[in-house]
Order: sequence, then C-alpha cells, then structure tokens
Amino acid sequence: MYNKFFFKQILFALTVVFFVSCDKEYNEIGASLIGQNHFDLANDSLSTVQSSWSKTGAIASNNLDVNALGVLDNSAFGQTNARFATQVQLASENPVIDLALLQAIDSVSFYVPYFTNATVVTNATTGAHTYTLDSIYGEKTAKIKLSVYENKYLLDSKNTEGGGAPLLDPNYPQFYYTNQNSIFNGYKGQLLNTTSEFVFSPKEFKVVTPAVGTTAAITTYTAPGLKLKLDKAFFQTLFFGAGSSTYMTTNLVFEKYFKGLYFDVEKADVKGVLALMNFKSGKIIVYYKEKTSATDATLVDKSIALNLTGNSVNLLNNDFSASGTAYNSSPIADRMYLRGGEGSVGQIELFNSAVDVVKYNRTTKKIEAGNNNIPDELDYIKSKGWLINEASLTFYVDQTAMAGVTEPSRIFLYEINNKRPLLDYYYDSSTGNSANYTKQIYGGIIEKNANGRGLKYKIRVTNYIRNLVNHDSTNVQIGVSVSQAISNIIYKKKFNSPAYSIWKDLSALQKNAYFYPVSSVMNPLGTILYGSSANVAEDKRLKLKIYYTKPN
Repeated sequence: MYNKFFFKQILFALTVVFFVSCDKEYNEIGASLIGQNHFDLANDSLSTVQSSWSKTGAIASNNLDVNALGVLDNSAFGQTNARFATQVQLASENPVIDLALLQAIDSVSFYVPYFTNATVVTNATTGAHTYTLDSIYGEKTAKIKLSVYENKYLLDSKNTEGGGAPLLDPNYPQFYYTNQNSIFNGYKGQLLNTTSEFVFSPKEFKVVTPAVGTTAAITTYTAPGLKLKLDKAFFQTLFFGAGSSTYMTTNLVFEKYFKGLYFDVEKADVKGVLALMNFKSGKIIVYYKEKTSATDATLVDKSIALNLTGNSVNLLNNDFSASGTAYNSSPIADRMYLRGGEGSVGQIELFNSAVDVVKYNRTTKKIEAGNNNIPDELDYIKSKGWLINEASLTFYVDQTAMAGVTEPSRIFLYEINNKRPLLDYYYDSSTGNSANYTKQIYGGIIEKNANGRGLKYKIRVTNYIRNLVNHDSTNVQIGVSVSQAISNIIYKKKFNSPAYSIWKDLSALQKNAYFYPVSSVMNPLGTILYGSSANVAEDKRLKLKIYYTKPN
C-alpha cells in the first residue's frame, strides 16, 4: 500500500515538472532582439548594435612574432611597403679567435626560412622535397628589390620616449613604431647584400659535398627561405679587425658595437608581393679558416653564428592613393574597414537604445524610471530574468568592395575598456592546425562561398552577454580587428598618445584606449564589413543574435 502511494506521488511530481518545462520558451533574438518592437517598446527605431571604425595611425611594431617584408598592392586599402630592422646577437658569446692563425673569410651567409604548409612531398629516389609557401600575399611570382644595410641606430630597451633621460616606469617600455622608417633610413650604413632582386621562391636549396676518397658525396637540402650572400670585407673588419674581440664578450656589449640590420624594399615588377616571416629564426654565419697551429699550416674550417634576435621593428609605409575613396574619407556607419598593420579597427556598442525607458533595480527586482547608465534593452533583459543560452555576432563581408582582394582568415573581438579578449575567448580550449586556428568554437574564422570569397565572420559572445546581464552591465563597448595569431593577446600602443608626464597620471581605463591588439599589427591584410546602419540591407546588417529561455 505504502509503495503504491509513493509511486503515485513520484509520477505526479514528474508530470508537473514535464508541463512546467514545456511552458518555458526557447527564443531567438535577432538584430532587433525580440522582434521588431524591441522588447515591445513603442519606438521601433531602436538598435541593439551600433558600429563605427577608425584608423589606428602609427602603432608600436617592435618585437613582433612575425614581420612583414615586401610591397603589397591593395585596391581597397592602398599600397603597403613593409621594411624591417633588427638587432643581431652572438649565438655564443665571447668566441675564441686567434688572429695569428686566421686566414681570410670564405663567405658570409644569411638565411631566414619562409613559412611553408605542413604537407611536404618527398622524392623517394633523390630525397628532394616539394614545398608550398604560406603567408605570401600579392603577386607571388613578382620580383622584389631588397637592400640589406648595416643599421647604425640603436634599438635600445631603455625608454627614452619623449626625449631626455630614460623614463623610470618599468611598465612603460621603449616602443618603436610603424612610421619611423625615416629614422632607420637616415642611419643606414654600408650595403651588405651582393644581389638585390629576388622572388619568394618555394624551391629548396641543394648543396652537394663532393666525394673524398672512400667517402661518398653528400647532398644536403635546406627548406625554402630568404638566402643571401653578405659582404665579406665588412665582416672581416667587424670580427677580425684590431680590438674587435673586446666587443664580443657579451651580447649587451656586442649590440652597441654592431647595432644590427636594416632591410629596405622596393617593387621590381608591376605588381608587388609581401611575405610574413619569422626573422628570429634566421641566422648569419661567417665562414672562415684558421691554421691548425703556429707550426702546422693545415687549414681548419671555423665559423661564427649570429642569431636575428634582440629588439626589432616592422616599418610600414602606407600609400592610400590607390585605395577606394571610402577608406580615404571620413568613416561611415554602414561599413567597417578593418585593416592590419598601421591600419584601422572597428568599434561596436551593444544594447545602445536611443531613449531611456526602463531601469532595473537589483535590490527591489522592479523596473523603475530614470537613467542608471545601463542600456535600456539590457535592463529589460534583467527585469525579465531571461536565461541566456547562446549569443553571437555575425559580420557580413562587402563582397563588391573586396572583389579581387586577399582577405584575412580571421577577425578578433576584445573589450576596449579592459584591453582583453571577451570571456568566450577564455572559455574555449579547442585547438587548430596553426596559431590562428585555435579557439574554433569562439570563432571569427572566415566563411566562404563556392568561389572561395568571404561571406561572413561569426563570433560567439555567449559568456560575454551572460556577464553583462549578471554582473558588468556597463561594459558594452567592443573592439573588432583582423587577427594574425589569435593566441597572442598582447596589445600595442599607438604613436599618437600622451607624453609620459601625462601618461603616468592616467587611469588604467584611460590608458587602454591607446592600445590595439598585436595580432592586428602583425596582419598585413584587411576586410570591409557591413555595419549596423539602417542603410544596410537587412540580410547583410551586423547582427547580435541571442537565444534565451523565459522563466516560468
């Protein structure tokens, strides 16, 4: 009897739960959030998303993970000429050199590998390899005129920005900027490379060491890269001149003695080409011979290796004369122009209602009149107690404006006020096949049509919206930029920012407004996206989409 009564109670409880669950609604909020009336308000001209964009101006480009080199033509944004300067460091400090035994330098080799696709085809008979280059933009077979000079401008780590003695704030390091090519060009020394024209070739380098006696010939293959012969006489004096050994005791001393290299580039063809390269993986090797001893004239092969490490700067000169007129004019709301390097970024404001109609009091849990600095539409969500299941922002590409233009593979969202990615970025631990394809759930990866042209970028903002609803109700301003390596969330300071005397007194939020994601600085590409303006067709307009559950 007791068991029957107990099971009847359980069955009744489950039935109640079932019907209550069915009463909850699973809804989609589109660009107008809950239909065309925006929370059933009378004014249907309210917008939950407002977009704009602005140029970054010159921006810090020192010590990037990858650097651009070359000339890129872009009909939407204009031409970019990417130059580069870097320190070099001794692979082994204080090398042992006996000038009494030294013979002449054989050669000086410079090499930086290109980025290549993971798939490499190997010839089973010869051992040769076939590579496909990655991160080459523009006319891939075009020639570039490259001039490599001694750099005579010290890339110091101590901050002297604004002139005078080094600044004392350790959190305000020395920056070098995209617009400082004239400085390095003015301090260039001797021309070091013996050939100037080259192409970014996918061919590997092959060296055959002849057979000696019973030892068979050896064939060595080196992956494709920028490989140059440098001036022997210059390095003869640098390393083996009188007193030169005193400058090679440590790299701190050596960097002031030999300040590094400056790479100048020009177009050598009608169309330009640009490559992204990891110069820090590059090397200079000075090959020379020494006698075995004072009494043995037998020559021994020796070498000194230099790494292309230390401070560096990417110098980007932009010529907008060949760009579309819109990029030269004042920013307009119906498009967002996102461009990497010394480029431009977008700004988005969510729940930006034009009037103040409601305020939600957390304590009384009631709607009140008046302005509480929280957007009205967000207040309405709070008042209804909606549970956010999923949220995303979708950006549509202006395919007409981007016709024939190489598109960035990814865009990135960040909190402008806090100089950090959105919460959804941190919640996503998914991986990909490269640094820019991790966090695929978070998104921002380009979606293309059958012709390989960009359609849209979609980014998950679920946890960001939940946090707005539950906690940080006023942090509704988002930055959007192109991305080269989404795993890198460092930010770089713009050139046109306050002098240190003012800077040191700014709040963290005020300082953050002068920084942009480094992943944008490293990307040479750009895209044009539709904005939130009413002038944009509904099916192309920037959309915030939220799926929510109404409580019973």
